[in-house]
Amino acid sequence: MTQKFAQLGIAWQVGVPSGWGTYGFNLAVELARKVVEPALFLLSAKMRLTPAQTALLKPFIAKCDEWYATAQRGGMKVDFPMLHALGDGLDFHDALNGAQGRPNVGVPFFESAVIPPKNVKSARAFDRRVIPRLRRSGRSSFPTAYGFFPNPIRMRI
Repeated sequence: MTQKFAQLGIAWQVGVPSGWGTYGFNLAVELARKVVEPALFLLSAKMRLTPAQTALLKPFIAKCDEWYATAQRGGMKVDFPMLHALGDGLDFHDALNGAQGRPNVGVPFFESAVIPPKNVKSARAFDRRVIPRLRRSGRSSFPTAYGFFPNPIRMRI
């Protein structure tokens, strides 16, 4: 399923110089270039931007404190997709006090093939999951992750 949208929430800290922070930063830049508004909730104080990136992201960075404050009050529901980080083993840390998008999307990052059953259950609570396309190999068990999640979402920006 391919969906088009005008806004996308990124529910993890953007701008940390590794991992999720780098991914979120690059995603925000690409969204802004494609005229999709990135809803940013958490920003690194040490985020480094080029002048062109500053100009591109300035209106979205300006809204960050407002988005975060609204999320911290609890029960926040927005009418655009919200991406949530699922760490290794599908571990989920809710940094935004239950904020939900429409749909609410889990984005996994796998470092190993070991996924605790309780994490599979909590990951299933998301409306959709972004599942990476993986090449099947005789040694990798990562493709089995597809079986955990029916209806993965492909997002075109």
